[in-house]
Amino acid sequence: MSAEAAWAPASEGPSRVGTSSHSHSLIGRNDADLTPEERAARGAVKRFFQERLGVEPFDADYAYMQFLVPRDREELLAPFVRELQAEARRLLISDIHISLTTLEEVFLKVKGAAARLVLEKG
Repeated sequence: MSAEAAWAPASEGPSRVGTSSHSHSLIGRNDADLTPEERAARGAVKRFFQERLGVEPFDADYAYMQFLVPRDREELLAPFVRELQAEARRLLISDIHISLTTLEEVFLKVKGAAARLVLEKG
């Protein structure tokens, strides 16, 4: 299972950051372009996930963070998301995405890793 928390930097307005509908105005921006408020919010989002679910982001850039939530913490997810939604404005979160990893996705990842291993060994 993965949960992705994304926020649009305050100067960009309500873009859907972290999804396929990235705003073209965000191209070329990076962590150095964040305001002090945005940097603080980014740290607060990381702490929010760490304190409540015990997870760190596995993928992140200046505009989004993605977290994997282990199956043994699934029962915490519903109350966590309610709390996250309540805090979204304070944390500068514009979008929250939750998806279950399908068996097909797991198979494709394993298959891809095996193919890379074969190529490396020649």
